[in-house]
Formats: sequence, structure tokens, C-alpha cells
Amino acid sequence: MAEALSLPTDFSFNQSNLESYLACKRQFQLRYVRKLVWPAQTTSDTKRFEADRQAGIRFHLLIHQYFLGVKLERLLEVAQNDPDERVNSWFDGFLAQFHEGLTGHCLPEFTLVASVAGHALTAKYDLLRWTGEEVVIYDWKTSFLPVPLDREKIKVRLNARMQSKVLPLVAWLTRWPDGEQNLERKITLSYWEARDPGNPIFLPYDAQSAVLDGQVIQNLIREITTTPLEQFFQTNDERKCLHCTYRSYCQRGIRAGDYNEVDTEGMPFTEDLWTQAESELLSEEL
Repeated sequence: MAEALSLPTDFSFNQSNLESYLACKRQFQLRYVRKLVWPAQTTSDTKRFEADRQAGIRFHLLIHQYFLGVKLERLLEVAQNDPDERVNSWFDGFLAQFHEGLTGHCLPEFTLVASVAGHALTAKYDLLRWTGEEVVIYDWKTSFLPVPLDREKIKVRLNARMQSKVLPLVAWLTRWPDGEQNLERKITLSYWEARDPGNPIFLPYDAQSAVLDGQVIQNLIREITTTPLEQFFQTNDERKCLHCTYRSYCQRGIRAGDYNEVDTEGMPFTEDLWTQAESELLSEEL
């Protein structure tokens, strides 16, 4: 009889590991089940990739501290003295967009957990704003690729990602301080791009969205937890292997792909990398 997948008892599904499974079942198995650490480059330009990633993390940290109530003068000083001048520009754009503040309860770097298909589904939010009548989810983007001009194409692309399903679904399933779930409450997911601060993308979420996304994620979780170990196959699309750290382990090449062709915001593992690094930076600050 084929051996089924056995996940750790404390395992929680999230946008990152679900995206990883969709990209490549073998990748999911190696990283999240076997926890294999494979020291390969993600891109051909590691220095640039890391510089962009660290700049984005420091920018997220500035916004986190802004909503925690750290004095603006201190944050401006930190931004102006950041080794990467983009961080100061991004923070100026953020302040220009949100200088009047936001109403309601603002919860920065907030985590919620819901139960789907008998398993934990975790969502980590850059900012969650609850007013009693609506929930707005903010996600700060600092991708380096040019901003596409076709906003409808952007929305289609964003809607297809696990992030756009997991974040609002978990918020929808959450019972808020007023004791009610979001069966009638308005939910909006807002993607805010630092290089285009005046044009955020808004994705409304309703009961139909929750039903559809809930079914998709439920089916995915059931598929993952019932698939025999030997059926966690490699992807047939070898282009996805170019920026996967396991490519040499899977004999899919040694050299990493061109950094100019990688979508860092859509890469599996991005959430894991950012969460760990941002937590370390915040601990140092505090």
C-alpha cells in the first residue's frame, strides 16, 4: 500500500507553501515535508536579489513601526539614512498616501489562523484594518520589475495568486471582536506598490468569492494530505526550475536563472524568507 504524506502535527498551510505545491509538488515535499536545506542560488545575481529583498524588508519594518506609534521624526531619520535610497523614496510615497491616517483598528504585521479541511490555514497581513463595518487588507509591494500599464491584467494576475485567496478567506472566516463573522461585512484586499503609490489595486471580496476560494483551498489541502509520497512529482515546466534552489538536487541544472526574469513577489518561499528576516530586524530594533 502506498505511503501517504505525513505532515508535522504543528504544520499550518499558508499562501507560500500552497503556492509552492502548485509550482512543483516535489519542491513542496523537499522544503516543507523533508525540510531539506539546499544551499543553491535563487538567481544569477545573488547580490542584487539580496539587496532588493533587504530593502523591501526594511521598508516593511518602517511601516510596521509607523502603525505601532513610533515617532515619525525617528522613522524619517531612519529612512533618510537607509543605505538604499529607494527606501526613503518609498517611505515618502507611503506617507503622502496615508498622511491623514486610517480610521478603525489598524493591526500591522498581524496573523490570523482559520480551519479549512481540518487543517490550520495561516494568513500574515502587512496591515489589517477593521472598522466594525468593513475589513481592509493592505499588502505593501516593493517589486523591482516595471509596473504594468494594463491594470486589468494586473488584477487578473493578482487574483490568480494564492495570496489573493488566503488573505481574504482567513479574514472572512475570522470571528471579530463584535462576535460576528464576515458573512455580511465588506472585505477589500488592497495591493499598494511602492513605485506607484498613488494607484493601489483594490480587489473586493464577497460571499461568492469566499465559497469559491474556500473550495479551491479545501481541495488543495485534501489533495496534498492524501497524495502518496511517491507521487510528489517534479514539475513538467522546467522554466520554474531556473529560480528554484533545488534544481541541482533534482538534476534540473546547476546555474540559476536571470534575475531580470524572476518575479520575486510571486515566488514560493517569499513569505517564509521575509517573515524570518523581518522578525530578526524588529527584535534588533526593540
